[in-house]
Amino acid sequence: MPKQVSWLIGVAIVVLGMGGVLFYAQPKDQDHSQMPAQPSGNSLNISLEPANYDFGTISMKDGLVTKSFQVKNTLDKDFDLSTVYTSCMCTNAKFVLDGEEYGPFGMQGHGAMKMLNKVLKAGQEAQLLVTFDPNAHGPSGIGVIERSVSIQSADGDVASVNIKANVTP
Repeated sequence: MPKQVSWLIGVAIVVLGMGGVLFYAQPKDQDHSQMPAQPSGNSLNISLEPANYDFGTISMKDGLVTKSFQVKNTLDKDFDLSTVYTSCMCTNAKFVLDGEEYGPFGMQGHGAMKMLNKVLKAGQEAQLLVTFDPNAHGPSGIGVIERSVSIQSADGDVASVNIKANVTP
């Protein structure tokens, strides 16, 4: 075998080997389309109405969409609410209690985590304002999305609402 051919075969083997290492070493893309919130405790016993909301078909060109969810403490004890968080950076939430707005709250692990640190008294009601940005993922973000927004108590218990939309250009 000529010297040039064996040299080319050696280079090809090294290149293929390095390509394989790079392929398997790269981080896997996460599919945020159905990424659930990651609760850290039991279910928080508060009423969230509606629990699920479908924005239907929304266009990227029309921009942000927002839905208000009613939050009610239906039990006879107070809850210390520590924070609110979302399942994706394309979604944020604000918490409205006694006419005061707190937030916006975003996805855990992306920037400093904002804390709510408020008490939802027995029988008290509040609002959770959830905003979805259909442009957040760019042109590759079209199609059906599902996201969640969670309220976490100081004890680590979690209650969540879910949104859905069909994003078009």
